[in-house]
Parts: sequence; C-alpha cells; structure tokens
Amino acid sequence: MYTLGIDIGGTNLRIGLVDRSYNLAHFEKHSVKELLVTEDACAALAVVIKKYLTAHNAENLTRGICIGFPATVD
Repeated sequence: MYTLGIDIGGTNLRIGLVDRSYNLAHFEKHSVKELLVTEDACAALAVVIKKYLTAHNAENLTRGICIGFPATVD
C-alpha cells in the first residue's frame, strides 16, 4: 500500500508514492504551469494525479493523498 505525496511549489509540482516503510517510489517533477493551462486548476491537478497513478499501476494500491502548498490557499 502507498500514500501519494504531492508538493505544489511556486515553480514545480513534485509527486511520489511512499510505502509503509517510508520509501519513496516513482518520483516525478512537473512544471506548475501544467495546472494553469485551464481555468480549473483543481480539475487539472486531478488529471495529473490520475495519469500518475495509472502510469505506475497504483490506482488500487494508494490509500491516501497528502498535498502541500507553499502558502495559504484561497
């Protein structure tokens, strides 16, 4: 089982799976601009998450998602 960790910074989005022993697997880094190409950044983030989980065959192995932001979100 995995937890999906996402760090959304000012420039990059970092995403990776962490197992129960706290080992990081399948780390990726994307430009935050990918989230800003549409008016709905939440929908764009959902697409990034779905593509990532599908690419790493982790859809049914992920128990939770943690997302960190660099500032207050409005």
